Amino acid sequence: MGIFTNNIFPDGGEDGQGGGIIQTVFVDDTTARSYNINNNTHTTNLQASITLNDSSNKVIIMFCVNAAGNGGWGGMFFGLKRNSTNLVIANQNNNPFGGLNTQATSNGQNQSLNFPIFYIDAPNNTSSNTYKVVINGVNGCGNGLINRSNNVSTAGRSTLFLYEVCS
Repeated sequence: MGIFTNNIFPDGGEDGQGGGIIQTVFVDDTTARSYNINNNTHTTNLQASITLNDSSNKVIIMFCVNAAGNGGWGGMFFGLKRNSTNLVIANQNNNPFGGLNTQATSNGQNQSLNFPIFYIDAPNNTSSNTYKVVINGVNGCGNGLINRSNNVSTAGRSTLFLYEVCS
């Protein structure tokens, strides 16, 4: 069964209140990448732009990073930017997203993990907003690997979804 509409869904919500999804934007990255994250912050290729229809609408951001580390790797932390504004700073201090340490797994050198993140933003504008996933590592760690493991360079997949929702 499917529901087809050219209107906001659900129109008025289940009980006649609320809003729905107005638009979606999706980007994925399947290229194997390596970043020197030893106390460095890098913007990944998970970036997408969305222009809201109404300044009171919100953006639901969902991303999943396929990540791993190498050698004396100490952990990767994820952050999120809207344009040049940090929404979540990619570091180990008070990061609500947490971090990832594949060295804690039984086969840390060969394994990559998928790390899903959800965030809601209220940019309060109708300009184009570009959302960017950023990564950072603790001091003394090795490289952060995206879409691959340390010993296997075949690409995994990382994704970014943006949903405009009306209030």
